[in-house]
Amino acid sequence: MRILVALSLWTIVGYMVIVIDPDILKNVLIEGAYLPFMACLMCALWYTSALIFSSWWRGLLISLTIIIQIGLRLMGILTILVIVISAVSIFCLLWISYQRNGRVKDKNTSNTESEGNL
Repeated sequence: MRILVALSLWTIVGYMVIVIDPDILKNVLIEGAYLPFMACLMCALWYTSALIFSSWWRGLLISLTIIIQIGLRLMGILTILVIVISAVSIFCLLWISYQRNGRVKDKNTSNTESEGNL
């Protein structure tokens, strides 16, 4: 079921890319932002990356980063420095998230010494 939802979201994005004229989407609500397309792309990226990483938080982080970079590119201010900074920050946030959720608790429930030391 989840794969069908992801497939339908990507179908909507593909439909917008192939069929709909970009000039129609360009100036909806915000001048030059392609807001309907960006919203559909954000939903598709979020849902797909949440399925891949098994975490809604990580999916949201990845999709927001991609959408922000596309938005900065549309405004003409995306540079190599911004890409490097965002990649490092995503790596750090994902690493912190994995460290926090990946902690293994001590499962040593035996309080006795080994049987070899009688």
